Amino acid sequence: MKQSEIWLIDLDPTKGAEIQKKRPAIIINDDRLGKLPLKVIVPVTDWKDRYELASWMVKIEPDLTNGLTKTSAIDCFQIRSLSNERLIEKIGHINRVTLLEIKTSIDKDIEPDVLKNNLQNIATKHFGKCQWSKKIVFLDVLTYSFVHSRRGT
Repeated sequence: MKQSEIWLIDLDPTKGAEIQKKRPAIIINDDRLGKLPLKVIVPVTDWKDRYELASWMVKIEPDLTNGLTKTSAIDCFQIRSLSNERLIEKIGHINRVTLLEIKTSIDKDIEPDVLKNNLQNIATKHFGKCQWSKKIVFLDVLTYSFVHSRRGT
């Protein structure tokens, strides 16, 4: 059970608006945490066109690597830790680009200032002492382009 793997999981029983039933989910916690009895996951659900506007939904197309059978959405707002006992069967894995999209979505929706600070640090490293506003605009456009090119928007 490693980061970026897609597993069939059982989320029942649930409460309220929590996503439920057996479904694919992606392990996102870092493997360097060691062998823990829990994994941090984001669940996968059917893709709906209205998700294009939801910053917490990451679109993923089926392929031989991920083992999905239809266009799906990774619901980053439903991030949670769950027992390893809920993991039923490995069905595939995602690539590093999709993992980065998931992490960016979580950062943007939960702690938008952290993402901005990370972008500023990258800008300083790569552009040195040029005007901050130019660096931030460039990196905002770069991030937006990267994420939305993967979503097809």
